[in-house]
Amino acid sequence: MTSTYPVGADWGPLLKRAFTERHTPGRPLTTAQRRFLSAIVDNDEYWSGVANPLLWFGDAGLPHNRESLRTLVSAT
Repeated sequence: MTSTYPVGADWGPLLKRAFTERHTPGRPLTTAQRRFLSAIVDNDEYWSGVANPLLWFGDAGLPHNRESLRTLVSAT
């Protein structure tokens, strides 16, 4: 995983694979999903203000901002 710019050819497809079903509030994350999202949350390169990841997060039913993702990861 690199940054927000190549999301379509890099970690976006991995996110889609990790969330084959849209995430719904209240449903716990699997261990693999939690680890994957933690890697995204912990990488400053993903949060440079580029909108490329928004569609990928939306398609997976995930929040678009870092703090909301951090909360989701730590809640499960």
